[in-house]
Amino acid sequence: MEKYQKGENLDFIQDTIKIVLSELEKVFPEEINVESKVIHVKSGSKLRNLIPVATNQCTAQEKGFTILVGSGNAVGKVVTLAEVLKRRSKKLALLQANCLRFSITEEIWSPIDEQEDLDALKVVRQIPFMAIFLTAKSDARASALANLASDNIFWSVQTKKLSTFIKADNEVKRVKRKRT
Repeated sequence: MEKYQKGENLDFIQDTIKIVLSELEKVFPEEINVESKVIHVKSGSKLRNLIPVATNQCTAQEKGFTILVGSGNAVGKVVTLAEVLKRRSKKLALLQANCLRFSITEEIWSPIDEQEDLDALKVVRQIPFMAIFLTAKSDARASALANLASDNIFWSVQTKKLSTFIKADNEVKRVKRKRT
């Protein structure tokens, strides 16, 4: 690699965000469109700056939802921000839908010396990407999110029972045995 210099980086995270918004738009066509505000959490973002913005967006009367996205090292911050929002707005009883997938970044490396007959290199990386959709709880939204999770493999909806989440039909009952 000493004969190459790093060229440009191509980031396709915005395309991944558009895909997530289009999937949500199919479920909530009157509320979400491609131009909906998304809180893009980056690895250098401060949570103390993001919490008030996300809280205002989630409790707004005309919207009532927020979309949090992050990739790479920021995935942990997205989860933390969602948990803080759920804890602070217990009166709303928020519903949560999670989307996990990979986003692509490309690095172009060009040769330093043009006379050595070296080709340019392209490094493609798949970076983890997470989107969390938080909305105020209602029966219509809950059924719509359940349909989203059943139709799309990338989405999952938070449930109260673990057996419902792992889709276990038969629950095993434990029998206490006497020790002899």
